[in-house]
Amino acid sequence: TYILSECVLVYMEPAASSALVRWLGATFKNAAMAVYEQIKPDDAFGRQMVSNLESRACPLLGLRLTPTLEAHCQRFTSNGWQSATARDMDTIYRLDLDPADKARIERLEMFDEFEEWHLIQEHYSISVGVNDSTGLLTGFGFPKQ
Repeated sequence: TYILSECVLVYMEPAASSALVRWLGATFKNAAMAVYEQIKPDDAFGRQMVSNLESRACPLLGLRLTPTLEAHCQRFTSNGWQSATARDMDTIYRLDLDPADKARIERLEMFDEFEEWHLIQEHYSISVGVNDSTGLLTGFGFPKQ
C-alpha cells in the first residue's frame, strides 16, 4: 500500500495529523507513506512563507510540530511506523536527480538565477514512513546521509 499526502497534514491541527499517521501505521502493516510539506519556519524565508499563507487564511497549523526533517521522521516513528527517512527538495535535486535531467531542467531557465529556486526548495520536503511486515519494502525511502 502506498499512501501519499501532499501538503495535507501541515494544514491540520498537530493532534489530528498525529492521530491520522498513527491510525495509518496501525492499519497498514505493509505500507509506505510519503509526505510532501513545508519545513524551516524559523528563518527569514520561512517566516515570510508562513506569513503569506496566514494572510490568505491558510495557516500552517502543523508546521510547529514538524519544522525539521528530523521532526517529520519522528512523527512517523513515534506513531507506529517502523522506519522513516526525509530530505528537503533541494537535496533531492542535488543528490537524486539524474544529471541529464538536471541539465535539461537548468536549460529551461525558469529563473535568471537559481539561488531563489534553491532557497524555496530548502523549505519543502518529502518524508517517507515505512511499515514492512513482509520484507518487500526493504530499502524503500531515502538512503541515510
